[in-house]
Amino acid sequence: MRTTALLLLATTVACATLVGQTLSRGSLSSPVYPLKASANGRYLTDSNGVPFLLMGDSPQSMIANLAPRQMSGYMANRQAMGFNSILVDALCSSYTGGNGNGTAYDGTPPFSSGTDPSNYDLSTPNAAYFAEVDALVNLAATYHLAVVLDPIETGGWLVTLENNGPAKAYNYGVYLGNRYRGFANIVWQSGNDFQSWNSSPTDNNLVHQVMLGIASTDPVHLQTIELNYNFSYSNQDNTLSDVLTLDACYTYYETYDCFVQAYASAPVLPLFLTEANYEYENNTGQLPGPAGPYVLREQAYWTLTSGGAGQLYGNHYTWLFPPEWQLFLISPGALEIQYINGLFGALPWQNLVPDTAHQVVTAGYGTYNGGNENLTTATYCTTAWVPGSYALSYCPQATTLTVSLAEFAGLTRARWYDPSNGTFIPISGSPFRNSGRHNFTTPGNNHNGDPDWVLDLDPAAAP
Repeated sequence: MRTTALLLLATTVACATLVGQTLSRGSLSSPVYPLKASANGRYLTDSNGVPFLLMGDSPQSMIANLAPRQMSGYMANRQAMGFNSILVDALCSSYTGGNGNGTAYDGTPPFSSGTDPSNYDLSTPNAAYFAEVDALVNLAATYHLAVVLDPIETGGWLVTLENNGPAKAYNYGVYLGNRYRGFANIVWQSGNDFQSWNSSPTDNNLVHQVMLGIASTDPVHLQTIELNYNFSYSNQDNTLSDVLTLDACYTYYETYDCFVQAYASAPVLPLFLTEANYEYENNTGQLPGPAGPYVLREQAYWTLTSGGAGQLYGNHYTWLFPPEWQLFLISPGALEIQYINGLFGALPWQNLVPDTAHQVVTAGYGTYNGGNENLTTATYCTTAWVPGSYALSYCPQATTLTVSLAEFAGLTRARWYDPSNGTFIPISGSPFRNSGRHNFTTPGNNHNGDPDWVLDLDPAAAP
């Protein structure tokens, strides 16, 4: 235990040293929770109306695997790395890296009747267990982290819902709503690998009842759901329209495709990436190896230039917490979160709209392929813009983009942004007049030796 604690402390200190200086450009002030939807329904804000770019990690099994001191070290690290949110399962079984009997890290069971998810009685919540969940949420608040909390994830606990029935499912939701409505830093996310939502109305109703129960006593916190792999978004489940206040994409394909479809769906809800490829994993077997920074960047930048208002990053070692997980806190993918924050934090990102009609970038944007799971072969460039002024185009491969400069209101500065180290490369001839079209060619491989770049177009300073 002493060795582990010292390792975590050293890792956290090293992280702060590495990223402390660079985070300042893109960091936002501490949010005032709870989060809410913007007036136009397209992004999240804090309670003061300040736009909130959701940038989360996914320590799903935290309640089952980490003692409070370890939780604190993890959260301090994530805050220093530029994360503002974490995804946690309120109930955790072996399906999400916890204990087979669903107990907390210290052996406390979540219910007083039953011995495991197959026979737990939802009407008997164990106050001692949920006090530990309370402590986790409160601890996250001290690090200004929002907790995306899954009330009863459906990968390992759907059997519990099925055995208990709709009335107990609803009352369990009422219990959670009553207990957590006073915790400001919560967003509810039901589901998780919910493969039967569209084939079993009974299963779908059980989850709906939990969400209805929560909403009946906690109408303040946002609610969303993760549906099925390998592609889904929350708005597809029309049964939940009376409780959904947030939309979430879950996809292992080129992520923009999910966002294009979800962004066009009704009702209009803030939209984020809840799950895609995790660092160090290759769940579909379609990548050439475990996902690394390049694939993670593709997923993130496609998301944020296709109508997304944030993402949950994932890391094999920080969702399962195997031995020596602390060694992987400062991972290459996690380190690059600061560069996402740095770019978007300096822009009015909340006003960006996806340019799916190719009004700005008219050629050179590659091939749209919503069915591709080998993201390393993707060529499609996505563009988001604030009409008349800012535009960002993410290109995963070398290309020459043709840009209609006539779409901009005045002189436009053009730069290439290296998403692997957060630096800009000026483009010769910039700033450009707002007339005609101009070709912009990606400048070779980036700092990491990968071909992806972001074209940054923004209003030039007055001469």
